Amino acid sequence: MPGFPTNLHVKPEIVLTRADDGLEIHNQIFLPKDLKPGERRPAIVFVHGGPPRQMMPAYHYMQFYHWAYGINQWLADQGYIVMSINYRLGVGYGRSFRQAANGGAQGNSEYKDVLAAENTCKTRPDVDPNRIGIWGSPTEVC
Repeated sequence: MPGFPTNLHVKPEIVLTRADDGLEIHNQIFLPKDLKPGERRPAIVFVHGGPPRQMMPAYHYMQFYHWAYGINQWLADQGYIVMSINYRLGVGYGRSFRQAANGGAQGNSEYKDVLAAENTCKTRPDVDPNRIGIWGSPTEVC
């Protein structure tokens, strides 16, 4: 994100979630630097484009995803907890993950991964379960 100071960046942590059909999903969570123990913050679930894309715990080589990483960093700086999902059909997690059943036009099973991220956020002690939003491409995971 142009002009966003890198000294305000946080290191995203990998968080594993499990969809209701048992598939394990590798996500990233961005925690605000000023988060205090016992404090609950609003959360935002980020759904990236693709799904043959993979979000990385760093700036991406593709323009929108590069910007999205910067926006996730900015949201964390604004006090939000951000969960970035690497839902099924994406690259980087093996062939069975990339070709998961009922994905895309055959059933949109990757939506289960979004719900798993939301459910994980709701159970985190640092997230206010009544303040969870979503952002990303409006054409994705719908």
